[in-house]
Amino acid sequence: MITSPGRSLCALCAACCLWLGAVAQSDADSCLYRPVTSVFMAGVGPASSLDSYLSDVRYTGINASLAYEHLQSTGFSPRHWVRQLYLDADFQHTKNMARNRVAYTVGLSARWALMHRWNAVLTPGLSLFVGGSTQLDCRAEYRPSNSNNLLAVHAEWDVGASAMAVYNTRLRTSPVSLRYQADVPVLGVLYSPQFDESYYEMYVGNRSGLAHFASWGCRFAITNSVFADFRLGATILRLGYRNRYYSSSVSHISYRRCSHAFIIGVGGEFLSLRGKRPVLNSTSAIY
Repeated sequence: MITSPGRSLCALCAACCLWLGAVAQSDADSCLYRPVTSVFMAGVGPASSLDSYLSDVRYTGINASLAYEHLQSTGFSPRHWVRQLYLDADFQHTKNMARNRVAYTVGLSARWALMHRWNAVLTPGLSLFVGGSTQLDCRAEYRPSNSNNLLAVHAEWDVGASAMAVYNTRLRTSPVSLRYQADVPVLGVLYSPQFDESYYEMYVGNRSGLAHFASWGCRFAITNSVFADFRLGATILRLGYRNRYYSSSVSHISYRRCSHAFIIGVGGEFLSLRGKRPVLNSTSAIY
């Protein structure tokens, strides 16, 4: 029979063992190599837009984009958390239904996400990622044939949700990763002029009411991405598809845009050799 001091000593020893185990796991995690998955992409596909600030006519045409993705496991819990940076620049050339008027659109966007990772979900090789994201999106549409308003500027900052599923398999002898990702903004702030308010009026001082609270009540957007990454030695060849949909109704102005893009990309996984500790293992962000 263990006396009271004996029980206290056993409890203290158990606590020390748990603490040492946590420290050892933390040290092991800190020694992990966290390779950066870096991919440059180009995309092209059909697009359409309707902006009632410029006209009530829907324009359709083609969209081309260049993008960069950076994925890496986090330093604080590399086996379970992943961060993502996605930068995108696109150019859109569209015409009205009569094909006698043209519009040019330039857009820039940046999204950063932090997602928790669950491995071997339902089947080996399948990983699920769910987390939060923040995005800044800016674009300008120019219609040279308009008699009054020639330009419309859109800017928005959001926080939202990101989720993706990654299935790692093999095609003969080469590893292949199949991935689906969805990004949905939830809350944010967007810029919109009042209906029929010209940019000259804003320039001379009429700047009230230009910032608006953005939520699903007045704005909904979603980006769907499907990628297949073929890992050919140290090189990643990416083929995929991306769909973007955006809809807002603010200050009696309706704005809709939709684009489809077929994606091709090239990249790789890169390691930083600046670590001072010995390498125990490595953990990829998605592979």
